[in-house]
Amino acid sequence: MRVRVGLPALAAGVALLLFTACASAPVSVEQMAVAEASVQSASSANTSADAPRELQVATSKLAAAREAVLRKDYERGRQLAEQAEVDARVAELRAQTVRSQ
Repeated sequence: MRVRVGLPALAAGVALLLFTACASAPVSVEQMAVAEASVQSASSANTSADAPRELQVATSKLAAAREAVLRKDYERGRQLAEQAEVDARVAELRAQTVRSQ
């Protein structure tokens, strides 16, 4: 399953996080933007085919991070954003490993 997020949706998400972060700064806008970009980058056809579970984990954690920020649970949002970034990188590396075998 490939999840495609268009540039306008990504920009809207980042803007929402920016406005939310202005009220309280525990969640770094940069951290959320990096997590969003990492998951977006990992969401290629190759990664979807070669590392679907890993990509799903990253996508789910990013969604949970967004929800945590909306609930104003900024610490949890930060943790989940960091995990989503790492999981997206794991998905990309797993896909590269599968392709090289």
